[in-house]
Amino acid sequence: MKSIPLGILSFFICLTALSQNKVNFRSPLDITLQLSGNFGELRPGHFHAGLDIRTQGKVGLKIYAIESGYVSRIAASEGGYGKAIYITHPSGYTSVYAHLRNYNGAIERLAKAIQYDQRAFQFDSTLTDTNLIVSKGDIIGFSGNTGGSAGPHLHFEIRNTLTEHPINPLHFGFDITDNIAPKIYALGIYPLSVTSNVNGSNEKQILKTVGNGKEYEIESGQSITVNGKIGFGIYTRDKITGSPFNFGIYSIELFKENQLVYKHQLDSLNFETSRSINAHMDFHEATKKNRKIQRSFLLPGNKLNTYSSVVNNGEFFFLKDDTVAMKYIIKDYSGNTSIINFKVISSSNPLSYLQTKPLAMLNYGIENKFKDSTVSINFPATCLYKNTPLNISYDPAIGRCATPIAFINTLYDPLNDYIDLSFDISTVLKEDRSKAVVVSLNAQKQILAAEGGKIDSNWITCKTRSFGPYTVFIDKKAPKITAKNFTPKATYLSSKRLYFHCTDDISGLGSYEAYIDEKWILIEYEKNRKQVFFELDNVAKTTGKHTLKIRVQDKVGNTSEFASTFIY
Repeated sequence: MKSIPLGILSFFICLTALSQNKVNFRSPLDITLQLSGNFGELRPGHFHAGLDIRTQGKVGLKIYAIESGYVSRIAASEGGYGKAIYITHPSGYTSVYAHLRNYNGAIERLAKAIQYDQRAFQFDSTLTDTNLIVSKGDIIGFSGNTGGSAGPHLHFEIRNTLTEHPINPLHFGFDITDNIAPKIYALGIYPLSVTSNVNGSNEKQILKTVGNGKEYEIESGQSITVNGKIGFGIYTRDKITGSPFNFGIYSIELFKENQLVYKHQLDSLNFETSRSINAHMDFHEATKKNRKIQRSFLLPGNKLNTYSSVVNNGEFFFLKDDTVAMKYIIKDYSGNTSIINFKVISSSNPLSYLQTKPLAMLNYGIENKFKDSTVSINFPATCLYKNTPLNISYDPAIGRCATPIAFINTLYDPLNDYIDLSFDISTVLKEDRSKAVVVSLNAQKQILAAEGGKIDSNWITCKTRSFGPYTVFIDKKAPKITAKNFTPKATYLSSKRLYFHCTDDISGLGSYEAYIDEKWILIEYEKNRKQVFFELDNVAKTTGKHTLKIRVQDKVGNTSEFASTFIY
């Protein structure tokens, strides 16, 4: 008997449990559900694992347990899910509620106890079924905008408790009105060998499409002539009734001469393979031109479990004179469908092309290494999606750069896993090396992100999951703390949050802590908004003078302190 992949098996187990147990989840909110993001939506580096539910542009809406169970995990983080609650249900599912402003009742009290015990805002605690029992409809928290959220909303997931794989929540009957068919913007036609060609070129061809909302065709009737090994891709997005946002597609089907040769459908995901989105999409088009073309051919490093009916990995040979009918059928979860029919003219005439020789070739599936007098790079076996040319060039050190700027391929080339990138810092003064930071740069040579780095003799090494320009900066500047809604020596009569703006020049905020009357108090960091705050509810109300001290440190040890007094 042929074995069934674990991801597919777990999804069918979930569907069986759903039909057997007749799961009847309630809504996590008591308002009409409107979405700003859906399951499987294409995000940078991952597929979206749940529903982003709009909260009327505000925070503080009540969040309800969708079914009875127990709180199995609570967490708070500067980015990502922010404040989150996980509830495990007897039916075999776990529900997740993220970006909360705060937890409710006993959950809030337990979270505070953990944070004060660990003397840290960030925590992630797994609980047993004896800690916090909840009933269906209990208020477990309040909607917010914490973590990596870009606006008030609830991020909501349903996971298979056994595998922790997220399942499309729309399978559970949540009511979302949608009668708008997906839109098709372009086709991608890809030569997949050095002798393959599309319209006489060895480069991919992106062809715009036009349509009436459900039926599409190639713009201006452009023809497609091909020879050799060819792959296809499609740029498509969905709309949902009443929402201004763009959404992900539920299923993509490709037909060749009316035979299904490829299907991608988003019923379930696996967090461990979600970064294969960089292989599923044309990464170059997505990052450079913001066109998220979804390939219908599988790169060797694509480990997603969302495919079926794929013939020859989606790679097709056109070697004789012929005309071949192709068709894409695109569907959203509500069944709204768009179709594009197109023809490719197969030619028997192969062409040869001059290939530019790279500095080195990185081979998929094995460890690769590179070293010269400026950089040393280790590429683990898991970091590539296919054999990849390596090209490295340098610009001289300018401005604050302590080393030359190394261009390691481009920002538009994908990596699946972390590489170890080292710079020679033998020319950096020994007393400055502890303040050295590897930084990634954008196309304008401005700081994109601080990557950190560990010093070993004359080298600094960081881990990164992106190609592109890199250099080393020396960070001697301490973070800045400025009051936002706090006035020194002022009197505060009612409970509120007091905010302070915190910024760092290069390496980024590493730690932060606050003391009131010399006692540690919980202070929260909102990374996206570059601010910290504490709640006066956590301060003993004496109507007398309190001392306040906030201390922040960047990731190379530069420290700043804000000290004042207030009355509460």
